[in-house]
Amino acid sequence: MDTQQLLKQLSGEPRPIDDTKSSFGIVVPDSVFTVPEGWEFVLRQPFEGVSYIATVLHNAGCPVKIIDTRFSNNPVQQVIENISDVDIVGIATYEDSFPFLEELTGRIKSAYPEKLIILGGSLVTSVPKVIMENTKADLAVLGEGELTILELMEGLNDGKHRSRPSQSAGSQRPLWSLILPDQLNQIEGICYKTPADKLIFTEPRAQMTDLDNLPVMNLSLWPGVQKSPKIKEILISASRGCYMSCSFCYRTTPKLSLKSPAKFRAELQVLKQKHHFEFLYLVDLTFALPDRQRTIDLCHVLKEFNCRWSCMTRVQNLDPELLKQMKQSGCEIILYGFESLDEAVLKQARKGQSEPDIRSAIKQTQAAGIKAGGLFIVGLPGETRESLDKVIKFTEEMGSVVRVKYLSALPGTDIYYQGLKKGLIKSEVQHLRWLAKERCQSDDEFINFSDLPDKILRESYQKLNNMYVKGPRVVSC
Repeated sequence: MDTQQLLKQLSGEPRPIDDTKSSFGIVVPDSVFTVPEGWEFVLRQPFEGVSYIATVLHNAGCPVKIIDTRFSNNPVQQVIENISDVDIVGIATYEDSFPFLEELTGRIKSAYPEKLIILGGSLVTSVPKVIMENTKADLAVLGEGELTILELMEGLNDGKHRSRPSQSAGSQRPLWSLILPDQLNQIEGICYKTPADKLIFTEPRAQMTDLDNLPVMNLSLWPGVQKSPKIKEILISASRGCYMSCSFCYRTTPKLSLKSPAKFRAELQVLKQKHHFEFLYLVDLTFALPDRQRTIDLCHVLKEFNCRWSCMTRVQNLDPELLKQMKQSGCEIILYGFESLDEAVLKQARKGQSEPDIRSAIKQTQAAGIKAGGLFIVGLPGETRESLDKVIKFTEEMGSVVRVKYLSALPGTDIYYQGLKKGLIKSEVQHLRWLAKERCQSDDEFINFSDLPDKILRESYQKLNNMYVKGPRVVSC
């Protein structure tokens, strides 16, 4: 059976949990990042990536648990104390995760050399060679993970992994020949280490062609939700990827793919019944798409649930009637990625928008009774003192939600490779450690991709940061 068909079948008819199958512990790293007031829920509530992977494993009958370290005083030790009963440790990776990965994978291999360590997520997908060569992980799932992890676990269980003997003392990883004889190289979208430490990449996996095959997220697999099923704020999307390609943005799923409005409704119905949400944060990279009718259809779905919601979108694809529909369906805040107002800066960043587009979006959004949030980046290539002053003046006039960050050279982006080429990033490993220190504060270290003195960038950052307006929610307990 085709894996997408199997995914869909298991979504409708989950298998009973089979304790003879390989058991899986999914680790959620803690984060050094902070979020502005009113957005704390983003770092507290369950989120999609881990939720979907855990649900796919659960529906396939695999024993699975989520180890959420976001609230721990000692995240690495929390993981070590909670993996004695699992065969496989899967670790989610994000831009600030590298020091955590270094320490945790080393500790796991020291304490449990027979356990298989799998990495997934944006960081390992963006620079897999660097991550795999500098951690003790055995295998990485690259890109979209649902189909890959399903195939991998089907193969592991075909190989009767749990009935296999452990390796001899002192060995550093499971023997692949005991787990997936002749099957590993047939699985697309992974890289793995051989017993001789050679890194092998299989063929890349294409993105899923139909997001309607995804299961409804089983948020009850999260330990916090097991303690209290009510989730006031749900993070959810109706699409993956983006139809643009900004120079500073890394996307694990680069191409735009969509859920149908009917699928989106079905998901919300289950989540409302189980968790009684009050607020939805739509994490789509671009909510309003060129297909205007689709956006309207999604608004009709959202209106059925009588909740408030916010989204991120581009300044294009909007008009007064569409914004009216969004407002009537509960939209409270739209977050726009402005980044800059300068034409040259926007062009170099490949934003595909102009200052008039930005001003029009703000005016129309506020006229519809929706708060307009502006996200800005300080330090983009081509930045000038005049362009920064224009942004500062604009935000003073806008009088709405503002968020500002220094430019991060995220692995896998054009900005990252420019930084390597220009010598601004001298060591990829040290850069990964540096990314884990960023806290979006005015005195942060940053890499200056502009021709301006650091002092001017810091002054502009502070002025913009001082104009922050509180977000939509208070901290959920």
